[in-house]
Amino acid sequence: THPAMRNSARSLARLYDALHDGKRRETLTSATDTGSGGYTHKYFRVAKSSGELAAQQTAIAEWSRMSYGWMGRTPDYKAALMNTLGANADWYGPFKDNALSWHKRAQEAVL
Repeated sequence: THPAMRNSARSLARLYDALHDGKRRETLTSATDTGSGGYTHKYFRVAKSSGELAAQQTAIAEWSRMSYGWMGRTPDYKAALMNTLGANADWYGPFKDNALSWHKRAQEAVL
């Protein structure tokens, strides 16, 4: 990595480290719905209730607070797209399995 990017890389690493921080884990993560038994950032799960949607908003806001709002393209940037792959996989017709595979990969790896 070019030295000019070190602070951005460090800030992004802190966001991922927070997923493993006992103080923030309840706010930031939930169990995956892929059957892996793991956990993921809340915004990588499809919200099925208003409470889950509010919890996702809280998790995104927590990450924003951690970077003081200066990290504009954190991983939650594409989470909405990734969630549609899992929630609306039938829409992709013959590519349904690909959509589900990408959704699972994004959720389990917190891409």
